[in-house]
This record gives sequence, C-alpha cells and structure tokens, in this order.
Amino acid sequence: MQSRRDVLRGGAALAATGVLGGLAGCSAITGGGGGNYANWIPEADDYGDRDHLGFTTIRPSDIASNEDAFSEDYFDLLENTESNFDATGIDFEDVTASTYFSGSTVLSGGLDGEAVREELEDNEYEEDDEVGGYRLYVPDGVSDPRRCWGVGGSVFATSAVGDMDAVETAELLVETTGGDGSRQVDDSEAFGAVVDAVGAPTIGTGGTFDEEEGDEPESGVFEHSVGRGAAVNVNGETSDVAAYVVFDEADDVDTGDLEDWVDENDGSDGTFDDVDDVSYNANGRVGTVSGTIDTDDLGGQFL
Repeated sequence: MQSRRDVLRGGAALAATGVLGGLAGCSAITGGGGGNYANWIPEADDYGDRDHLGFTTIRPSDIASNEDAFSEDYFDLLENTESNFDATGIDFEDVTASTYFSGSTVLSGGLDGEAVREELEDNEYEEDDEVGGYRLYVPDGVSDPRRCWGVGGSVFATSAVGDMDAVETAELLVETTGGDGSRQVDDSEAFGAVVDAVGAPTIGTGGTFDEEEGDEPESGVFEHSVGRGAAVNVNGETSDVAAYVVFDEADDVDTGDLEDWVDENDGSDGTFDDVDDVSYNANGRVGTVSGTIDTDDLGGQFL
C-alpha cells in the first residue's frame, strides 16, 4: 500500500529538488494542458513493481530568464538542481525542461549531444550500448552499474530500480518514450488527471497514491483523494499558482473542503499566506485552488 505521503515524499523527486514539497504534500498549483514529460514515465508496475509514481518538472531556461524576479535564496535552490547533471557539463539555463521521477532525470532543449558525450567520457563514463537512438554511458569498469546516462534527442540519467540495473532501467525509459513501452499516464486515469491538471508549468509536481481514508480538510487531508499536483507559472514579478486535488470520482469533489483548507492556512507563514485572488473550482474529478503570488514570495511555503 502506498499512501499520499509515501508517494509525494519519496515516489516523486521532490526530495531531490526540494521544490514544492509543502503544496504537493497538502495539495497543488496551476498549469493545464498536459506535459510531454509524461511520455518518459513508465507504468508504475514496470518501474520497480510500484503501485504509484510521482514527478517534479521545472523549466530552467524560463527560471533563469526571470532570475531577478525570484528571491535570491529560492533562485539558488532551483539553480542547484543543476547538480543532478554535473557529469554532463550542461548549464542550468540551457535546459528547456528537466523532469525527475524516482531515480531518473530527463533533460530537453537543444542540447549538444556530442559535447555531452565528450564530457561524460572526461568524467570517467564509457559507452555501453545504443538503444533506440540513445547512446548509453556507465561508469568506467563497473560490471553492475548503479547509474547510466542516455544521450540522444534528449539527455537522461537513471539509477538501478527494483530488480533492474541502471542500464536496464535506461532501456525501459527509451522504450517508454519511443512508444514501445507502457506509460503510467495511459495505465492510470488518476495519474493522467494529475498530468493534465499540472500541465507544463515553470515549476510543477504531482503524483498518485492509495485512496485517502482520512478526512481533515483543514490539514489538507481529503477523503477519497487519489492524487495531487502542484504548479507555478512565472510571469515576471508575479506568478500564477493553483492547488489540484484529484479524487476517485467527480461526486467526491467538495470545494467547500478546499476553502476550509485555505482558510486554515492563510495566516502568517501558512501555505497560502502570500497568495492573492484565491478562487475555487471543480472540474470533473479535480478540485482546484488557484491564485496569484509575488514571485519573490515564492519560497518557504513551496519547500
């Protein structure tokens, strides 16, 4: 059994990036329109025999172009995600989108594959195989690699997952993005609803979990919820934010519960302390809290 906390603390890459943990753990934020990152995420059962998966996605080039709008501490936190791909020599601002999920990292955006391969070799990686247009690199002289980089149309890194070593995990990701493997977005309607809600924002996260049996709206615990998402869309000095809660059925959505949650957490240092123009919406099985925030107020409540 995987609970809401299991998935949103560990299943997604929230801990790796330190971004959006507060909202994801209690709800979500705006986006809409789905995200191509979902094409990389395998069916949970194939990816370490899981029941659920989560993800974090950010748009580094957009974040870098808005650097002056962020507080210095929060920008530094976001930029520090570059440490996840130090071995490639890729700069944060050159990445259009980076997505993290349970031991894997995917980077996209006009990256120089030849330069990346050279950098990996300089950092003591060697080419292991080529699969589906991706060259796979593992640490030199390691027979059971725990880390593997793939370089092709995008650049990605994987770790050993479940019974698979890192190369086998990489092969699964190539199959998944190439359409030959099963994707979680197709296997799980709840996960698909999360991805559709979050979309492709500046900063976002989401995941699914076992149906919530508790009922404490003021604490962000909603009975019959099965997924959550979070997103921030930065528009210069202000940002659009929203909180998404995905329920088992449309009849389970109660915007009054969402309002109780916001009311209880809009005081000093509360999750919604700095969020203005708050509104509530129910669309099918998804309940949404949306609003705006000064971009330089992004930080503590989103960590």
